[in-house]
Amino acid sequence: MSEVIAVASGKGGVGKTFFSINLSTALAKLGKKVLLIDANLTTPNIAVNLKLPEFSRTIHHVLKDEASVREVIVYSDYGFDVVPASVSLNDLIGTDPEKLQQVIYDVSGLYDFIILDTSAGLGRETISAIKPAEKVIVVTLPEKAALVDAYKVIKLSEALMVPIQGVVVNRAQKNISILDIEAYLGKPVLGVLPESSLVRKSLEEGVPLAIRNPDSRVSIEIMKIASKLAGVEYKEKIPERSSFLEKILKLFKR
Repeated sequence: MSEVIAVASGKGGVGKTFFSINLSTALAKLGKKVLLIDANLTTPNIAVNLKLPEFSRTIHHVLKDEASVREVIVYSDYGFDVVPASVSLNDLIGTDPEKLQQVIYDVSGLYDFIILDTSAGLGRETISAIKPAEKVIVVTLPEKAALVDAYKVIKLSEALMVPIQGVVVNRAQKNISILDIEAYLGKPVLGVLPESSLVRKSLEEGVPLAIRNPDSRVSIEIMKIASKLAGVEYKEKIPERSSFLEKILKLFKR
């Protein structure tokens, strides 16, 4: 059976979709078969961020009984499959988020992991995406407003009886206290993604950071999280030490 994970935030703009895409990429790099579902029905971004080609059927059509989920699966260039959502407001009409559970049931067993990129907030869409999940990963920023909303998502998930896998702190500065965040949220921090200009560049190019810059600190942290989820040991590459002569030669090549 597939392991179904909902990625939630409560607050928009914290990097939830970025994390969902790169977590899917990282799991695929570990040899896992992954399906990423855009469960953000009102403001979807996965197709945009991956620069996927145009498609005639989306998760909206599935939730309106106009297509089957297998008909709308898009095969990405990064090792994982995607169920995209429509950016058209017209496609929202008649969409029933509650049918997402049946969608997951229809593909369960075909993948090792099914990742649900939920909508921001605590509304019906978010609830419908969390309910069928086996666990939730909460993405937040190390700032008060984001942490308050993250706490709300945790309480919502607990009310729905869906366990919290942990918290991912995005765009972190060096002086943040992980212990304080864990104490406030009451949940373990799975990983800390540092602030990086490479993130914006990867989004602009439509290439997951785990592919574009696999040796970046952010990519390494996401690979560590993916390894935990996949139950495999992560072995970080030890950078080769350059000799004094090699360092001098590099200076002249600049």
